Amino acid sequence: MPMLIDVPTEIWRHIASFLETEELWAVRSENRTLWDEAWNRECRLFRVYFPVLDERGLHNMDQLRRPMIANRVREVLLNANKFLPQRSSLFRRILARPMSRRKFSLKIFGPKFTSQKMTDGLKAIISSFPNVSSLEIDISTASNRFCEWVIPVCVTALDSFILTLRSLSISVVPFSAITSLLDHHTFMNLENFSLHLFVSSTKNTPEGFAELLSGNIIPFIQRHTTTLRSLSLHPVYHPSYNIVPLLACLENIQNVRVFDFKSSNAPPCVSNSPR
Repeated sequence: MPMLIDVPTEIWRHIASFLETEELWAVRSENRTLWDEAWNRECRLFRVYFPVLDERGLHNMDQLRRPMIANRVREVLLNANKFLPQRSSLFRRILARPMSRRKFSLKIFGPKFTSQKMTDGLKAIISSFPNVSSLEIDISTASNRFCEWVIPVCVTALDSFILTLRSLSISVVPFSAITSLLDHHTFMNLENFSLHLFVSSTKNTPEGFAELLSGNIIPFIQRHTTTLRSLSLHPVYHPSYNIVPLLACLENIQNVRVFDFKSSNAPPCVSNSPR
């Protein structure tokens, strides 16, 4: 398991002096000396840690776009819990880890967001990751204001991974975000799709989800029936949902878990257990 080394400059060279065959390294984003020292070494495994995501941190993240650096990076951890003095967070973390030398898994989390400049910077950085095969977007605890800022970032990510994405997981609060994320996207090799939505009587109502299901979710699934192998939808079932069109496109999907069925609501044609 890779370790996280987070050290001040004065002892960095001392550590480097006795780690002859490096399999792990981590550097602090706000200290350029450490970055330069690390990039000049022959490292087989890199874990890069961003303890403070400010404008300087974004500048250092941009270094990952350099091919000679990106080829060595194996894991990127972005920690926005210590974001700015006013604790304005963009993402709790962005994690990019390749499943092989040329495949990355990217996770986007976050509760708040306040800067258009950071939106633009992250869009450029996210889209620069090569061959992302797995994308997880979790803004389930985000405010509506945060979603207004972060959805363009997520859409940029999806646009960038049309050919390579094999697994997509989305957890969001506002239904309006689903329209932006799913419409007009067709992934050539998508095998796994998971969608977690939270439906309530006062916000994101069952009637609203019924409209979203027929207008956005089912068409998205229909566009991917030839490649999908696993499908998961996680709101509680409601009788207002017209699931007949959904059931019609599940025949070739091997692993299906559709809705959380309560015994009183479950239609007779659907089992509670996944298949």
